[in-house]
Amino acid sequence: MPEVDSEEDIEDWGDDTPMWENHAQQAVRDAWNDAVWDEVRGVIEISSPHESHSSHECKNFDELQSVLAEIYRNEWYSYVPFDSGEAVFEEDGRGYVGDLLSDEKDVEEFFDNLRVEDTEEELYRSDEGVKRGESDILRVDLEEINNDLIKRLAKRPELMRELDPRKFEILIAKLLRDKGYEVTLTPPSKDGGRDILAVKRDDIGTALTLVECKRYAAKNTVGIDVVQRLHGVVCADQATQGLVATTSYFTKDAKAFRDKVQYRLSLADFGVLTAMLRQFRQTR
Repeated sequence: MPEVDSEEDIEDWGDDTPMWENHAQQAVRDAWNDAVWDEVRGVIEISSPHESHSSHECKNFDELQSVLAEIYRNEWYSYVPFDSGEAVFEEDGRGYVGDLLSDEKDVEEFFDNLRVEDTEEELYRSDEGVKRGESDILRVDLEEINNDLIKRLAKRPELMRELDPRKFEILIAKLLRDKGYEVTLTPPSKDGGRDILAVKRDDIGTALTLVECKRYAAKNTVGIDVVQRLHGVVCADQATQGLVATTSYFTKDAKAFRDKVQYRLSLADFGVLTAMLRQFRQTR
């Protein structure tokens, strides 16, 4: 790949992609190609460009996506033009990384196969431990998210972000079931954007909602690429609507797209999920 030193050199890349995006994409590809899959410790090590002896140990798919998106973001900001201290364009590192990893079918299977499920561990730490300020790492049996846990999450909704991604899907399924839906979880890593199939039946008819779950850190917002992709799946499957549920928030572009297709797509961010947790708690 040739070096690009100025905007005029963009043509050397062979497409119309801006220089800053090409640099960012190349940085991600280089980091991914140099990744070390450590099966002993169950992590994928990613080295950051321009940082010697610096690497990130990714313990799950979301961490891997976040690290690669950060590499994209840092490289992108090094080349994008600025006006009055602000970038002229909007970066979409998470969207590019998502597309890149979607072609790597072995990634989620790598983490799923190495994850050790210990059903004898504590479901959660005691209230006394929380008062002492100890780390609240939630360990939940894959088979069930029980009502007591949901009540505790209603008090501390930020702990949703510490759930395993699959168990977060189970939590969303249980919240939807509480609202009258018949829910089915799709097999891990092979859902094609359909983590949950939620069906509601009434006298008028039957409605099918395809649900995609994104258990992200608060700062990792869900971009337009995710909502557009789910909308495409909804249309292709002739479902009634789609729902993206996240422990984070949505970008302005994502919400603007939702507004255009409001009858086919809904968004549930951290605030909406917190309200659902509290409504569940109030009915028990």
